[in-house]
Amino acid sequence: VAGNVVAGKPARRRGRWAVSGACALGLVLGASAALLLRSAPRATHARAIRFTIPPPENGSFFNQLESTGMALSPDGSQLAYIAVDSKGGRRVWLRALSGYEARPLAGTEGASSVFWSFDGSSIGFFGEGKLKRLDLSGGAPFSICEAGGGGGKAGTWGRGGDILFASVQGDAIYRVPAFGGTPVVVLKPDSSAGETRVVWPWFLPDGERFLFYARIEGGGKVMLAEPGKSPRLVLSVASMVQYTDPGYLVFVKEGSLLAQRFDARNGKLSGVPFSIADHVRYFMSTASGSFATSRGGTLAFQPQDDVHRLVWFDRAGRELGTIGVPAKHHDVRISRDRRPILFDRAVSDLGTFDVWSYDVERNVETRVTSSPDSEFSPIWLPGGKRVLFSAVRGSNPRLVRRDLATGREEALLPEGGFQVVGDVSPDGRTLVYFERTGKGSFEMWEFPLESGGVPHRLVEGTFLGGFVGAVARFSPDGRFLAFISGESGQPEAYVMPFPGPGEKTRVSTQGASAIRWSPDGRELLYLARDLRLMSVPVRTSPSLQLGAPRPLFQIKGRSAWLGFELSADGTRLLAIEPESVADERPLSVVVSWPADAPK
Repeated sequence: VAGNVVAGKPARRRGRWAVSGACALGLVLGASAALLLRSAPRATHARAIRFTIPPPENGSFFNQLESTGMALSPDGSQLAYIAVDSKGGRRVWLRALSGYEARPLAGTEGASSVFWSFDGSSIGFFGEGKLKRLDLSGGAPFSICEAGGGGGKAGTWGRGGDILFASVQGDAIYRVPAFGGTPVVVLKPDSSAGETRVVWPWFLPDGERFLFYARIEGGGKVMLAEPGKSPRLVLSVASMVQYTDPGYLVFVKEGSLLAQRFDARNGKLSGVPFSIADHVRYFMSTASGSFATSRGGTLAFQPQDDVHRLVWFDRAGRELGTIGVPAKHHDVRISRDRRPILFDRAVSDLGTFDVWSYDVERNVETRVTSSPDSEFSPIWLPGGKRVLFSAVRGSNPRLVRRDLATGREEALLPEGGFQVVGDVSPDGRTLVYFERTGKGSFEMWEFPLESGGVPHRLVEGTFLGGFVGAVARFSPDGRFLAFISGESGQPEAYVMPFPGPGEKTRVSTQGASAIRWSPDGRELLYLARDLRLMSVPVRTSPSLQLGAPRPLFQIKGRSAWLGFELSADGTRLLAIEPESVADERPLSVVVSWPADAPK
């Protein structure tokens, strides 16, 4: 591997490229964009035009931190994006930039990642564990190959008709013919160079060579793969990259969207990076940036981040107060024995998470972790001197134990798939956690914390869990486990005996996203799909008995809480409430952005 090529520090622009969504102005911009797209033979000869594209009415864009939620056609005239409609259905939508409306594409239901063919006549997407193809000239989508239960992270379609995509775990990049076939491994991480994952492939114009991102501990690097040669370093940056004419690489650094001159023939950078957008949604741990480019010089990106509040509510839904400052959160935990509250909080411009604690009595918060990468989903371990959380250390997130007195960390389990905490039993002896398989689905496991035994699988891969949805909670007496599973086709709440044997019993009736026990074990609370907080009477002795669900209150706003906890006395709820949801905000689009590039 060649020596590092370090990108220069970006020069930030203070103004953001966003335009009011007023109807009259939108029509003017749409018409201007249409004229430009028809008349400009080369993007660099045109004047840059900027406008916005909203999500579907009463819907939202769909973006995951490990896949591509939007893609521009090669000529920059059309934007394909994944969105959730007002009824909760997810599919690919197509918007001509010279028009005013987007349309959903039939047959793309459940899509998680999208990309274009080299000539712009077809789109590829991942859905239902398969890589699929849809020819825009007509006809239904057809399956190209199996891609695992979670699909691939991202795809790229070459001039010669082959498709490259990365596995869901990032352990390989595959090649498959666009007309169908069996995927073949073309590249794996180079462990001798410290690489742990390879993702985000991107074909160069010749359709043979491609760029890809290699993850290393503490960062990452962009590499160039050429037939018959070992991959070589192009750029040291923790970001996916895309190439666009007349010769630029576009990538993210510290939340800014940057471009740098790149000669596609010799694979070399020149000049220094420059800013093309002051801020773009970015997650350094997966090198994901919410942007899309075209060969014709069009750019689309999401300039907003998610913002949440940690809010106290009473059982009638009245707001009582907040914890900390508005920021992006993923999880919050209230211990059974009145120890400080644990939560995670994202770092501005990087998107990575740190673990924090909050002392309710003293109204003081303390930072628990501060590594360059992500730590999230914390929970107290028995004794109150150690915490357990998921940590990214150059590989897939794994469970790490941290001693609060010494700061020493150790991995709890062998490295494997994506690992995230479920819950610790009331007696402190058993951990329940989730781990992603190579097919993309999650399985629920138990692990004896004290005996040093081996993990035991509780339930096979029917979970929609992972970074945002792994939910499991022990009953206060430790005899039952409540969890969310997708085995019925949508997330629902269930209860099963622990450690078993015994059948699981469905708790929710029309979808659920989180479930919690009351401190006395006589009630289960869950978030319903229609944004109501539901209460279910429960008896666990001598056997499990569930009453009929009844609503406590309606959650305000369009988006569900990310999660919630009950106070030790059961009279209050601490919720992660969305204040601003990026996927509900418009995308920014710039036509002929290279016209503003430094000369």
